[in-house]
Amino acid sequence: MRLLNLIPIKKNELFLIGAIFLYMAIFSFLSYKRYWAGFANEWEDIAWINNLYWNMLQGDWNYFYQNYIQGTLVDFHPSIAVLIFPIFYAILPNIYFVIMTPTIFISLAAWPLYKIAKLIWKDDISATVVAVAYLFYAPKHSIAFVEDQTLFIIPLLAFSFYAAIQGKFKLFFIFNFLIATAKTESAIYSVLITTYFLWHYRKHEKRNLLIGQFVLLSIWSIFYLYFDLSANATNYMQAGERVFNIKNIYEIVYILLPLLLLPLRSSFMLLVIPCVILLITKRHFLPQQAYYLAPAIIFAFVSLILTLGKILNTHKEYFRYILLACLFACILSNFMPNLIGNYLPVTDQPYKNISNISFIGKNNVFDSQFYRIDPKMKTLNQIIPQINQNDSVSATGDLLPYIPARKKIYEVFDPINDYTKSEYILITKTYQGFGAGNYYWSESGSEIFIEELKKSNEYKILMDENNVIVFKRM
Repeated sequence: MRLLNLIPIKKNELFLIGAIFLYMAIFSFLSYKRYWAGFANEWEDIAWINNLYWNMLQGDWNYFYQNYIQGTLVDFHPSIAVLIFPIFYAILPNIYFVIMTPTIFISLAAWPLYKIAKLIWKDDISATVVAVAYLFYAPKHSIAFVEDQTLFIIPLLAFSFYAAIQGKFKLFFIFNFLIATAKTESAIYSVLITTYFLWHYRKHEKRNLLIGQFVLLSIWSIFYLYFDLSANATNYMQAGERVFNIKNIYEIVYILLPLLLLPLRSSFMLLVIPCVILLITKRHFLPQQAYYLAPAIIFAFVSLILTLGKILNTHKEYFRYILLACLFACILSNFMPNLIGNYLPVTDQPYKNISNISFIGKNNVFDSQFYRIDPKMKTLNQIIPQINQNDSVSATGDLLPYIPARKKIYEVFDPINDYTKSEYILITKTYQGFGAGNYYWSESGSEIFIEELKKSNEYKILMDENNVIVFKRM
């Protein structure tokens, strides 16, 4: 069958393409619903990224320099993505681009996984089955709910492996370089993949190309890791408390259960486990940090394909039964706890102080609680239309993503910004309990600042309801 008589495509591939677009549609919709419900994982981050892209699209490179190069954003998210994505941001120049692109990246990885399986197994239908199993695989769903633009490394990891097994080393290097420059932690994945193929092709006539790539990527990786260590020294210093944490080990095993632990039979998977453990030791593991395990999911599926390839060669009669069992397990995982990590308060404050406790204990991405509209959204929907595009706005971290991109946007309580002089100031009066929305928020600090604004002759209260108070400069 031919699509538009231009691109040779088989029926099973057309089916897979349809499944990929269906996944994009479903989870883009869920991301949209979750956003407007007032439930987000990384409050400030998606607001800053959205504002950064918007200002770059306006040609304001001074904003880029001041807020990315000199600002705190580069400390945590140095990435080549900020130079590439504004081009695509022009298609959908608002916050929806930021919250929906992770779903696109995740779903696209199904295609190179299909191509890898097809190349190794020589079976189109079986290759389609494993790609569909990937789309059903539930632990990755929670990653789709993390608004992290560096998730574009997910399909790149699969494409890099596909390029390498075809012996296309130059293309392999391009993919690996993009992966290495995506984020501080991703650099080491490029080195590990290159190490694997350096051994695999140790007698290949073009192995010198891989040696050169290994040296360059290793230097880049050392630079990135040094940068990360400088910016996150405290996390590394606390690593000893978490390195043998049973919960972290459980997370690694958990992502392999729907795959019947078969990836562990592949040396490719064993090679990256130390790196995955290293990443987990850096931070307390919560769903909003699920993207640290995103590469491991791709490695798990590639390892599954390699393992099933061995079974196909040695016990062909069992191959399809095992493959179908993996597909069934991946489908079943959607009806079981499938969030990576647990939603718990990130401070020692008791649950009673959290404004919305409906998400506590919820562990399935399809749970309706994640999409139930928070009352504060009623207040925001009334206020936002009153704010002009040129007005400067300060807001607490949980409210920032709902402020349309503009030249001047500040986070309340952020010590590096003068958030006290904006035209509008929006403050959440209660503790959110999760996400990055409480980097700077404190109950006492909020109460003091609100009282100062009430007594000030410069501001008036525009609205005070649903635990949100809005001030406007007089």
